Order: sequence, then C-alpha cells, then structure tokens
Amino acid sequence: MEATKRWFHEDLNTLRQWLPWVNSQVGEYNAVLESKVRQRVLGRRQELESERQQVVQLGFKVRDSGAAEPKEEIPSRERQARREEQREKAGREYDVALSFAGEDRPYIEQVATGLQDAGVSVFYDGFEQVNLWGKDLAEHLGEVYGKRSRFVVVVSLSGVRSEGVAKSREAIRHRASAGHGP
Repeated sequence: MEATKRWFHEDLNTLRQWLPWVNSQVGEYNAVLESKVRQRVLGRRQELESERQQVVQLGFKVRDSGAAEPKEEIPSRERQARREEQREKAGREYDVALSFAGEDRPYIEQVATGLQDAGVSVFYDGFEQVNLWGKDLAEHLGEVYGKRSRFVVVVSLSGVRSEGVAKSREAIRHRASAGHGP
C-alpha cells in the first residue's frame, strides 16, 4: 500500500509539472491560431480564384458568386412537368449531365442524388451502370453530353483536367458549333 501511495504521489507531482507546460503551449497555440486560420482561408480563396481563372481560360463561363435574385417559387410537380415537357420538345433525355473526375465521385454522388430528389433528370454514370454495360463509352457519353442533355455541369478543376471530361467538353463544343445550343 505504501508503494502504491508513493507511485501515486510521484505521478501526481509529474502531472503538476506538466500542466503548466501544457497550458503554456496551448496558450501559445491559441494565440497564433486565428492568424494561421486567416492565412489558410486567404490562401484557399486565392487558389480558388486561380482555378476559376483557369476554367475561364478553358472557355467555360463561370458565374459570379453574387447572390441571384430569388425567383417565384413554383410547386415541384408543376416544375417537374415543365422540365419533362421541355426535354421532350428538345428531344433530350436529361436536364443535367454531370461530368467529373473519378476522385470526385463521393461528392458527385451526393450532388446527383440531391438533383434527382429535386425532380431534375440527371445523367450520373452511377445511376446508369446497367445501361452502360457493353456500350462504347466514348461514343455513348459523347451522345449524352452532346445531344441528350440540356446542361452539362463540369464539377471540379480536376474534372476539367481529366481525359473523360475533355471528351465530353469536345462533344459540347461540337454541339455548339453545329448550332444546336443548350
């Protein structure tokens, strides 16, 4: 019992020595934390602006980050019926086709599901796996991005740089040059 008490007091004394050191280090860390976070945020904003400029240089339009005026809310059934009518009239199967690099798949899956839940007809290869089986993907995706979708959304800079997205971009440019427009 005496040995246990002695070890306990030794450990307690060690903790008493360490606590001021730890508190000092935590205080120093907290003192510089805000400035470090501000630097990281500023750096990320500059990186995003640089990527935005690169996307613009590739010939894509990028919307300003300013908030758009709110539109009159249309009931979802009526909105969905309008979309279906517009798709049929234009001979298109999808409102939106998502073009992305493989590393962005987890995020794209969330976007595609959100669009689908909102009543938007969306081409996302994860939803179309059975339909894609055995098809020439370059030809099929060119058709989807070039003719069968109203909008093609390129989701990330890594997507802009990927080979698959480059092919979909070519299909979009071909459609535009042929005068088919969006």
